[in-house]
Amino acid sequence: MTTSSAIDLSHLAWTLRGWRPWFSCNQISMETGIVLQPDIGPVPVKVPGSAQQALCDAEIQKPKRGLDSSPVKDDESSSVASSGRSL
Repeated sequence: MTTSSAIDLSHLAWTLRGWRPWFSCNQISMETGIVLQPDIGPVPVKVPGSAQQALCDAEIQKPKRGLDSSPVKDDESSSVASSGRSL
């Protein structure tokens, strides 16, 4: 018999960092010996939440509409929000 319990992690401070592939594993450049920095971040993240929402909140990534990969223009974003349609 297994018992599951929920653990609330939302009160903790969470951050998101974006690294190039394999850079986060080494964290030190083999060629120069310098400490590598992430390409993006640290960006604060809400839990529960998503990486995409954290990037939008930090204004690093513009919101997308549905499955369309092109960013929503600023004037479209405000009109979509006021019309009640979802992005």
